[in-house]
Amino acid sequence: LSLWAGNAFAGTFGEANEKYRAGDFKGAAQAYQDLIQSGKGTAAVQYNLGNSLLRLGKKAEALLAYERALSAD
Repeated sequence: LSLWAGNAFAGTFGEANEKYRAGDFKGAAQAYQDLIQSGKGTAAVQYNLGNSLLRLGKKAEALLAYERALSAD
């Protein structure tokens, strides 16, 4: 995360990660999706979205996010 320090991406990505760590998987998934929709869908964002979706039991959507993470990497 320190690589992103000092820009707007850091706050939003960091906030999404905090939601995930707090167990707010729905909130985290929404935050990652917001990043993707704003054009900041890096491999890390897609991967973390996949993790959030998997925790929500949305296996097909999680798989798609993981595939997108691989494509973005």
